[in-house]
Amino acid sequence: KPLPSPVLHCQGRLGYPRRTVFPLVDLALSADHRIGLVGTNGQGKSTLIKSIVGEIPLLEGEVVQHKNLRIGYFSQQQLDLLDLESTPLAHFLTQFPESNEKDARTFLGGYGFVGDRVFDRVGVFSGGEKARLALALMVYARPNFLLLDEPTNHLDLSMRESLITALQDFSGGVIVVSHDRHFMDCVVDQLWWIHDGQVEVFQDSLAAYQARVLAERKESGGSQSVHTTTTDAQDLRALKKEASMLEKRLAKQTEKKQRIEEQLADPDLYDDASCSRIAALQNDLVTLQDEMVITEETWLACVEKLEDI
Repeated sequence: KPLPSPVLHCQGRLGYPRRTVFPLVDLALSADHRIGLVGTNGQGKSTLIKSIVGEIPLLEGEVVQHKNLRIGYFSQQQLDLLDLESTPLAHFLTQFPESNEKDARTFLGGYGFVGDRVFDRVGVFSGGEKARLALALMVYARPNFLLLDEPTNHLDLSMRESLITALQDFSGGVIVVSHDRHFMDCVVDQLWWIHDGQVEVFQDSLAAYQARVLAERKESGGSQSVHTTTTDAQDLRALKKEASMLEKRLAKQTEKKQRIEEQLADPDLYDDASCSRIAALQNDLVTLQDEMVITEETWLACVEKLEDI
């Protein structure tokens, strides 16, 4: 159902008992917000989401929600909360006791838990299967505002595309943290830049943000003091070399990703190629996307070290 704006107001000091991450935030969320959080690792993207959802208490201030707001929260930590000795069906019936087994099995089947798979122990599931179960439990609660922290991790290509389609059709609000550029481009229309304890609207595209970060990192790396010690100078050279190598690797991975996507977008592929060829390309793309996340995170960690020297 439509909700008036704002649906949530967060004002105060955010962080942890011994570490303030945001000295002061004043955020008002509208029912139709489609926000992507950007910022280098360690700036507080996940902290902000956890504070909004109530997983981390505010150090000062309060979060005020509209009485009809129903938040759906997904994070990798949610997967850790799944009972490894339980089953998808047991998880569902425990969380939604008003439901029945037939309805539960029908719904879970839509997320790949078909037949006797609903009776398998969660402990034997892959990361992707656990993610699908957590998403299914979140969706069935019919939230009208979603907070998603790296929701595409472990998901295969078809599930990622299904999630994109579902979010595009979703009429509620969305806040997303994701390293998946394609996913972000498809589901958000506004970026919030998290940096130096601040939340700032970024008035440009995700590509422009990434280009800006890269330019700032290069400028920062080139302006080091001439008075650095010999040890620091050696560390600096090694880190610069590693950062350069990672940038080149990411560029090659991006080119390879584009080639695979072009092949998958070719209609002739589906006329002439076998199903195994299509599946192989899809698997290659998922693997490559995961590798790109690791490369980018390693590069970000490297350039953050450069700033500290």
